[in-house]
This record gives sequence, C-alpha cells and structure tokens, in this order.
Amino acid sequence: MKNIILAYTISIFCIVHANIALIKIATVPPKALFVSQAIDGGPLFIVTQNGIIYVIENMGYSKKPFLDITDRVHGSITPGSEEGLLGLAFHPDYANNGYFFVNYVNKNDSTIISRFSVSDNPTIANKNSEKLIMKVA
Repeated sequence: MKNIILAYTISIFCIVHANIALIKIATVPPKALFVSQAIDGGPLFIVTQNGIIYVIENMGYSKKPFLDITDRVHGSITPGSEEGLLGLAFHPDYANNGYFFVNYVNKNDSTIISRFSVSDNPTIANKNSEKLIMKVA
C-alpha cells in the first residue's frame, strides 16, 4: 500500500510541477485523426479518416496530398465510426527505404494493413505501390 501511495504522490507532483504548453503548429483538414512523424525527424503527417494523408507545411497542410486512397476506403463515415483510414506507421528505416504502413477499412468493410512507398518526391507517396500485408473480413 505504501508503494501505491508513493507512486500516486510522485505522479501528482510531476503533473502539478510540469511546464506544459500547447502551441498551434497547423490548421488541419476535416476528419483529421492524428499527426505522425517518421523516426528520422522529417515532416509531420496528418492522417484523415476519409483516406488522405497530408504533410504539414507553413502552419497548414499541403494542398497536394502525400497519399490519397479515398478510392479504397469505406466512404460513409459517420461521427464516431471506426471506418476509413485509421492508422499510419513508418518503417524504422523509412529514411532509406521509404516504406510506411497504413490501416484502413475498405469499401467491403474489411480491415486492411498495407505497405506503401514514397515516390521520388519525398512529399508524395506512390499510391500504386500498395503491398497487402493483412486483410481481415
């Protein structure tokens, strides 16, 4: 019991005495779920539920998408739904191989995990490079 009280006290102390600030870095598009970044510290990427990934630039997001797979993701997205583009993860060696992974629900309501590659332009992915990793009906 003493260990639990001590851990709780330390946690409260850290929360109360932490210097935390929120700084707006960009205006995001509708249906934005989260922001991610490759491990190499490159640009930030905004993932939207409707199937588009944007790069953050100049306090906003790029007008040309990094990846647009709206033709593949489930289209009728209602508030609170678990459909559409839901995840993005970068390969640990993304800086060298350009691989990244997405998780989405396709138009047949199957969950898809795929790998894509970046194009010669580091701010645009090759949408035709999709390699299916896993499909769950």
